[in-house]
Amino acid sequence: MRQWEYAKEPFDFKLFVCHILRRWHWVLLGALVGLLCIGGGYYIKNVTLADPAPYRVVDKYYVEYGVDPQILVSYSYFAGFTWDDWIKSDEWVNPVLNRLDFAMTKEELVSCLQAEIMSDVRVPYLTVTHPEREKALAIAEAYRESMIRFGETQKELVSIRLMDTEGPEPENRDVRVFRACVLGILVGAFLSWFFIGLFYLMDERVYVPEQLTLRYGVPAAGYLTARRKASPDLESNLKYLLRDKNTIGVVPVNAAVDPELLKQSLEELDLQKSYVGIGTPLQTPENGETLRQTDGNVLLISAKKDGGKAVQAMLHFCKVQDVPVTAVILVDASEGLIDFYRFRIWRSRR
Repeated sequence: MRQWEYAKEPFDFKLFVCHILRRWHWVLLGALVGLLCIGGGYYIKNVTLADPAPYRVVDKYYVEYGVDPQILVSYSYFAGFTWDDWIKSDEWVNPVLNRLDFAMTKEELVSCLQAEIMSDVRVPYLTVTHPEREKALAIAEAYRESMIRFGETQKELVSIRLMDTEGPEPENRDVRVFRACVLGILVGAFLSWFFIGLFYLMDERVYVPEQLTLRYGVPAAGYLTARRKASPDLESNLKYLLRDKNTIGVVPVNAAVDPELLKQSLEELDLQKSYVGIGTPLQTPENGETLRQTDGNVLLISAKKDGGKAVQAMLHFCKVQDVPVTAVILVDASEGLIDFYRFRIWRSRR
């Protein structure tokens, strides 16, 4: 008997791809679940359950900087973060709170403000955001007075004047529902592929006869489908493998295989052999004597049952008991998968 290295056969990438392509509906289902979970969750959180869009007022100011009389050079420009720190300081916030005709804390006021410089350091922008339209406008007007006074009191500045104002208008939120849906589809499809691949790596079932030879080093004669349809090469291979043998033991490795039914299938091949159906020796070890008395033995391995360890145990039993393994047949095989694996679908169309 040949030696084998269980589960150390080369990775069959073609069979792996066939598994993924034949399970395309699971990938589609995973993409749909990802769409509902990620895209739908994003829509519910940012659209359905989101608070009303706050109102936004944007004031654009022009700052004229003074000149240092000693060196006759303009004073340094104020950066954007400097403006932002100033408008949120107590020096600015407290007077603004006093001008407002409604109650508001310092923290609430600061959270509504943002000052920045887009490009020209002489043109700062002041943005006021508030859920109520009237309050947003009132805060912006109060800061206009503070900006003008600030320009009059600082030696580095000559003046500050209001150039333009926008709003109050509802703030345009950056809601990207389409991107969230695309992300959900990609994540769902990827996870589906991942779990299909993980299932394939952990699966010990034998799907094609080639795996029997690669994994266990035994002669695979062919396969029988669930309807007991024989593969095109089964009869020819059995004739060669059983050419000088008369009494053949039919041994199921998996409990899911009925040896009597398989005997009938082998008898229909008309190989002029005498078949003896024997229960698996793993359950009745005394059958080992019967197996040694036959001229040869055909092992039947089910493609529907995950019995990789059972096959290994059966071959180990045969080796210890000096039971000859003449051929192995894959039963309950998927003819569609095997044809897809062997590219018979495309070849038959040429």
